[in-house]
Amino acid sequence: DFAETLNGAYLGRGGDITIQANGFAYEVHMRHRFRFNSSYNPLHTCRQYLRFVDANKDIVVVAHNHISAISIEEFQNKPRVLVRSGTFKLTDRYADKKSYAPKTHPDRLPVVFLNLDKKEMRIGFSLEEVRDFYK
Repeated sequence: DFAETLNGAYLGRGGDITIQANGFAYEVHMRHRFRFNSSYNPLHTCRQYLRFVDANKDIVVVAHNHISAISIEEFQNKPRVLVRSGTFKLTDRYADKKSYAPKTHPDRLPVVFLNLDKKEMRIGFSLEEVRDFYK
């Protein structure tokens, strides 16, 4: 959906989008690939995007290499969500060939939850996991 919003199915050099949630703005950068790619440290490319290109993004998403990872980390005293969207397909021959595919495929997808009462983000796999977040 984001790629479609940015008018680029492949995302190429990427694009930026602002998500408005109850008056709070979350700045997101998405792209297919970025320098500093590592199959051993999948979120390194997202960290380096913040470090070398734009330190103001709240969420950085990089898709390249079929590697999946998600984390919330502090960068310049501010929480950031880093995402490698990778692949969540049931079968992925390329990822299997490169040993990127997990041995068991996930039955749940990670989600970024945005608090509607204050600017705060969490990651989880279900509303049950973040129930206290919305009280």
